[in-house]
Amino acid sequence: MSVVDSALVLAAAFLLDATLREPPLALHPVVWMGHAIAPLKRMRPRAPRSELWIGALYVASITLGFALLGWALVRLAHIHHYVALAIQVFLLWSCFALKGLWAA
Repeated sequence: MSVVDSALVLAAAFLLDATLREPPLALHPVVWMGHAIAPLKRMRPRAPRSELWIGALYVASITLGFALLGWALVRLAHIHHYVALAIQVFLLWSCFALKGLWAA
């Protein structure tokens, strides 16, 4: 990826954040994580000793799952140059939360 491509990705992600704010809920990775975590919260163990280990397993599995999803998207980006740019713009845009940061 060239410097021009990197600048284009950054500018496009910033423009999306400035105009559309956050990605729609159906496309927002944090919402996806919430949906992945919700069933795990219902299966919470009752024994205090196992809560720590089960919690650590939940964290590891959710983190690994989303890391693999990110890796798959990056691999998918090698299909075509413009597909790569679009995926990178989306991933960067989903990391921005400028409105929320400015409000905080």
